[in-house]
Amino acid sequence: MLFRSEPLRPFREKLRVLEADNKQLENQLSTLQRIVPSEKEVDNFIRLLQNEASISGVMVRRYTSKVPVTSQYYVEVPFELELDGSYYDVMQFYDRLGRVERITNVTDLRVSGIGSSRKFPTSPSATVAAVCTVTTFFSREEAPPEPAAPARGRRR
Repeated sequence: MLFRSEPLRPFREKLRVLEADNKQLENQLSTLQRIVPSEKEVDNFIRLLQNEASISGVMVRRYTSKVPVTSQYYVEVPFELELDGSYYDVMQFYDRLGRVERITNVTDLRVSGIGSSRKFPTSPSATVAAVCTVTTFFSREEAPPEPAAPARGRRR
C-alpha cells in the first residue's frame, strides 16, 4: 500500500500551498466585498451616510435617488443630498465620507449661506446649506450564461 501512495507525495505539498493561497484569496475577496458590496445593500449605504452626518453634527434634509449607471463590472448609484450645519461640521462630514471603507464620490457640491429663507427649522449654529451628489458603487451580478441549444444531429 505504501508503494501506491508514493507518487502522491508531491501533491500533498502542493495541496498545503494551494489551501494557503485559497485562504488568502478568500480574505481579499471579503475585503473587496466590503469596499464594493452587492447591489442589495442600498439601505446600508443610506444608514452609513446618516451615521456620518450624525457624528459630524450635520442634519441631512433630503435624500433623492438618481438613475443608476450600469458599467460592465459595477453599478454607480447616485443620490442627491441636501444638508445643513455649521461650516466646520459640514466640512467634517465630507472629510468623514472620504475615510469610509466603501468607495464614495461627492460631486456637484454647492454650498451657500443659510440666510433668512430657510426651508426647514435649523439649529442656531447652522450657518451653511449644501446640496451634492453622493455616488457609491455596487458590484454587478453577472447574468448566468444561457443554456446551450441541444445539438441537432442524427439520433441512434
